[in-house]
Amino acid sequence: MDTSTTQVEKLHYLKSCLKGEAELLVRNLSITDENFDRAWNVLTDYFENNRLLVRSYISKFTALQKLKANRRAWTHLSGLELADLDFLAADPVEILLGADVYATILQEGLRKGGPQEPVAQQTTLGWILSGAVNSTNNPRRTLAHLYCAEDDLTAIVRRFWQQEELLVAAAPLTPEDQKCEDFFLQTHSRTADGRYVVRLPVLKPLPDFSSTRFSALRVLTGMKRRFTRDARLHQLYLEFMRQYEDLDHMTPVGPA
Repeated sequence: MDTSTTQVEKLHYLKSCLKGEAELLVRNLSITDENFDRAWNVLTDYFENNRLLVRSYISKFTALQKLKANRRAWTHLSGLELADLDFLAADPVEILLGADVYATILQEGLRKGGPQEPVAQQTTLGWILSGAVNSTNNPRRTLAHLYCAEDDLTAIVRRFWQQEELLVAAAPLTPEDQKCEDFFLQTHSRTADGRYVVRLPVLKPLPDFSSTRFSALRVLTGMKRRFTRDARLHQLYLEFMRQYEDLDHMTPVGPA
């Protein structure tokens, strides 16, 4: 594990590995040092809450439309004490029974109607209905398929910490390339926001610029004349030069 990796780099890599619901949870978090821990806690709290995940999947599976059917035509159901009197309504699920529990509540008693009519089965809870129904609000046959794919949080963490390694040996550096590498190692630094700063290389010995003084003064005199005619340009020039000084891109020198 590379301990020099910053929080910003970790969060950027983490967001690039996420897909689906996990990606939506942290999509609006900006790439900052503080948001890495926040994103990690959001993902951990959500995907370790198994009850919330199960409830989410069950809600999608049981969100069915209210059926519209002529229940009076189902004469085979007359006189039965139904477990759910309003069985055509799309009410919330009150209880889920596994196959092991369902088998223990079954009793003798089975009533069947015609095609596209429900089958009644007697249980300790009352008569329950199942089977196909010829609903007037569903003229076409609808197939529902539920597939639940949960991302393995352990696999995501493993991919997050894995570092790619270059297996191909690097080509030997030329003398000029080696000088560049050495100059970078000797002069570079890193800011608080993760950016690299490298000193600009200069020729040694420094060139003699003394002969350019008169040419520079002539250009400066021409600029001053132009500034007297264009106050807006003069103001922009002063702001630009002042910003250069504030950023330490240049420093004033004496007349010598």
